[in-house]
Amino acid sequence: MADADDATLAKLLDRYVYVKAQDTLYDRVARAFVTPLAVRRSHLSEMPVTDGRRRNPDDLLFETEAALRADTLTYRPGSPLIIEEGGVRLLNSWTGTTLIPAEGDPGQFISHLSYLLDGDETALGFLLDWCAHLIQRP
Repeated sequence: MADADDATLAKLLDRYVYVKAQDTLYDRVARAFVTPLAVRRSHLSEMPVTDGRRRNPDDLLFETEAALRADTLTYRPGSPLIIEEGGVRLLNSWTGTTLIPAEGDPGQFISHLSYLLDGDETALGFLLDWCAHLIQRP
């Protein structure tokens, strides 16, 4: 039973981070702020039973020293999850990318964009540069 309890707690610890500035939890899977009540309602059925009652998942998160805590949220591509800066703990919401470069001819895609832009080569160049920038410098 203790192994199952540890696995349940590990799952919660991996998913949620307390963010002081918002006084709420950040769900790293949904990439959104959620209330402790929402965490309780989402995970109560998975919680271990102690003295005939299920433990509240938000209580476990707030009571456990291993729980991640941050002062505020930031977005820093390429940086670690928690960034210490001037005595402030920042939660980095950047999660990386799952894009994989693929071989192939982009001609049909570029032709379609050109059609949408009424053949304006300058606008096409700007649009392609902007698309590349979104991926290269998120």
